[in-house]
Amino acid sequence: MQKYSYWPLPDDLRKLHDEIIRYGLAVHGAADTKFAKERRVPLSYGALFTLHWNAIVIHRSVRTLCEAGWTPSTPILIRTLLDIVASCYAIVANYENAGGCPAFS
Repeated sequence: MQKYSYWPLPDDLRKLHDEIIRYGLAVHGAADTKFAKERRVPLSYGALFTLHWNAIVIHRSVRTLCEAGWTPSTPILIRTLLDIVASCYAIVANYENAGGCPAFS
């Protein structure tokens, strides 16, 4: 059976998308490694860590759904990505909210 894609990305955009996802995963892994060594991890770190991981997963799913022909469901996920950005901003807008973590100063 041949795999059919309703809205395939051109090769250059597909490669760029894959690189962006790899970069996001590398940043996520680096943050995990850095904070795994910390004795006192602020609550904000856990929140940002979770939000970042969710953003990566949602970003990947938007592409998958579009290529599979399920584009009507993607605006909901894009709105969720905007909510994640707003949540991240709310966490780090004030230094106190960031739990005094030097990474956010």
